[in-house]
Amino acid sequence: MKKRTSIPEYLMMGVSCLVLIITTGAFTACGGGNAAGEADISQVEPGDTENDAAYTMSVESAEPGGVTFTIVNNTDEEVLYGTDFVLKQYDNNDWVNVQTIITSYRFNKGFYSIPAHSSATVDLNWEWLYSTLSDGEYMISKTILEPEDESNYDQVTLYADFVLDTQ
Repeated sequence: MKKRTSIPEYLMMGVSCLVLIITTGAFTACGGGNAAGEADISQVEPGDTENDAAYTMSVESAEPGGVTFTIVNNTDEEVLYGTDFVLKQYDNNDWVNVQTIITSYRFNKGFYSIPAHSSATVDLNWEWLYSTLSDGEYMISKTILEPEDESNYDQVTLYADFVLDTQ
């Protein structure tokens, strides 16, 4: 699913979690990185993925309060991603949005980059937004920006599903 956009337009579409940072100290939860607020970047050799897709996202581990996921960039171009994400649960043969505990929330507007032929592993804590999740099948989606030219980017949405089974 692609949508053409520019960085300023995308920044306007993004939302900020500044209030949450101030009230809950949830910087890494909103920032989408490790304890220092950045993702762990590693090199990816061409052909390292199962299907050689331009981009892949996979969940490395999942807990009721968060997830660790990896985005792989198999292209020759740097891509960007923000702190926003969508979480859905599989219920009655359909994917439905997980209910938030906060009615008005925003993600910060920062961007992180994934260099060409690299990957980023991100620790994401969602307790500030969802509390902890119960057992079940879930899907997380993230949007990345791939360069179209010097001022325009295409949006690509990546999906990864995972199962929580704490029993």
